[in-house]
Amino acid sequence: MAVYTPLTLDEIAPRIANDFAIGDAIELKGIHGGIENSNFFLDCKLSEVNHYVLTIFERLSAAQLPYYLELMLHLANQSISVPKLMANRAGQLWFEIKGKPAAIVTKLSGQSELTPQGEHCDAVGRELAKMHLAGQSFPRSQPNLRSLSWWQETVPVITPHLNASQKELLLSEMQFQEAFFQSSVYQLLPEGPCHCDLFRDNVLFTTHNGQQSLTNGCLI
Repeated sequence: MAVYTPLTLDEIAPRIANDFAIGDAIELKGIHGGIENSNFFLDCKLSEVNHYVLTIFERLSAAQLPYYLELMLHLANQSISVPKLMANRAGQLWFEIKGKPAAIVTKLSGQSELTPQGEHCDAVGRELAKMHLAGQSFPRSQPNLRSLSWWQETVPVITPHLNASQKELLLSEMQFQEAFFQSSVYQLLPEGPCHCDLFRDNVLFTTHNGQQSLTNGCLI
């Protein structure tokens, strides 16, 4: 269950009415998927009913959010298939609820494909390529928070729980990676934002004329 911070419609409705120009909140439903944040389907009525996703960030701090949120908005503005952020009336991309940062994005159509075929992989690959190209003009940057330094911190924590062959395999791979990170080949690799959270259940597809089309990739 991915609702770690409970939230009711009565609690969020006044915030939506006062701070956003997306209409009145008429329904809020927890999303029982994902492992890190609290996610809710949010329906709001303006001239018609529009569908959104409200996310309460359980681990990312307010100081960490601008990179991710501004990247998502940057990609959406360049027609990349990601949800579009709903800024509040003050132009802010996030707000605080129950002492935690939160954001509202558009809810896109489509279904996840848990047994992907070649056409699904093709659609994802094409969209990732577009995303990488669009990301070249994004002005912010940050290091990969789950790269070598994190591996070096984490490996000693998990090795006591591994059997001998697993431990040998992991340590040998770490030696290989540490050497690679020091190589001239690694130093010449291009840099830019990448997905880093590409799982079957956070990519949505629709079918158009018998062809699979990717409609959503979660970036946070």
